[in-house]
Amino acid sequence: MVEQYLMGRQIAERGWIIVILADLVVGAADAGTVRNAMRQLGVAIDGVHFRNHLSYLEERGYLRIQHHAIGQISNALLSITANGRDLRAGIVKDAGVDPDVGGV
Repeated sequence: MVEQYLMGRQIAERGWIIVILADLVVGAADAGTVRNAMRQLGVAIDGVHFRNHLSYLEERGYLRIQHHAIGQISNALLSITANGRDLRAGIVKDAGVDPDVGGV
């Protein structure tokens, strides 16, 4: 039961990342901005899980991550791909992502 809850939570968190990038961002967004948007929507997520979700979504071609470093500070810009937009629109299905979280 706990495993089902955790799996459902991961699926929803990945969905929120897709929703934010598809519906709220024009172009690319800083990873920290996306994580803060999730917090504002009531989806608190730690850095490790957030990075794991980004890796999952990038590996499946739903988002692109561009890593930048300015001096000692590293940053990642996130942008949704055409495949990610298709996922959001329901054209593509992935059991590991809920692009309809919160009825959005």
